[in-house]
Amino acid sequence: MDISNQNKIKTYLQFCYKSGKMCFGETSIIKMMMGKVNLLILANDIADNQKKKYLEKANYYNVKALFLFDKVTLGSLFSKNDVACVGIMDNSLGKQILKILDLENN
Repeated sequence: MDISNQNKIKTYLQFCYKSGKMCFGETSIIKMMMGKVNLLILANDIADNQKKKYLEKANYYNVKALFLFDKVTLGSLFSKNDVACVGIMDNSLGKQILKILDLENN
């Protein structure tokens, strides 16, 4: 992914965070169960056990999961320490991120 697209995605994630349409970590799983999370973004460098847990839940609740950035980069976007997982609860922003990555119709 080129720098321009990375920056666009980072901007969308920050906007989503500021608008209160994002959840982190274990809360993402709970929100998936409630049907509120539309897109799950996982850090590239999470542990295998975490990866398995999040992907199983995302698959079960039919939520698309993407691996973007690393934990430090994700955390820095939201002024937090390492972030392994974020759940996007805004359908239109989720679609925009997928569109940037050319995954909207997959």
